Amino acid sequence: MDGLVADADRLATILEDLLLTADPRGEMPLRPVALTELAEQAVSAARPAAERQGVSVRLEAPGPIEVIGFDAGLLRALNALLDNAVRHARADVRVVLSTDARSTLVQVVDDGPGIDPAILPTLFKRFASAPGGTDRGTRRYGLGLALVSEIAARHGGSVSARRPDAGGTALRLVLPAR
Repeated sequence: MDGLVADADRLATILEDLLLTADPRGEMPLRPVALTELAEQAVSAARPAAERQGVSVRLEAPGPIEVIGFDAGLLRALNALLDNAVRHARADVRVVLSTDARSTLVQVVDDGPGIDPAILPTLFKRFASAPGGTDRGTRRYGLGLALVSEIAARHGGSVSARRPDAGGTALRLVLPAR
């Protein structure tokens, strides 16, 4: 019973975040957010699923990084980026944080097969998903990366994807520097 209540609370929080993030009329409570700490939380949350698939997940950060934003929305974006990377990785996912005078960059890099070029133009639109894939029989709705795009835009940032020369996928979330 406790597990059901906890799951219901998590789902209610997710729904509230989705509604708050998706409503362009709504005001998000922006404040200083410890991005490195949020990334640590997201990496910790992703590890059990990753380990079940034989995938390691690690965070690379030069130290504490702060941004101005909505912490629940940013955490939701990090979780979605990691969920995507873990689903497609063969053995390794890296979350790399960096910052300069103008922007803060979150890169989530996996060593999977890479993005199908056919899906790349619509990757961050709702209901976009690659045919086949490595979802291991799980139905996907193509909402996670679309949500990341919406969260990035609400924070004055952007999200993009590329195929590194070494293979895999690098998803890049760019936010204004604090």
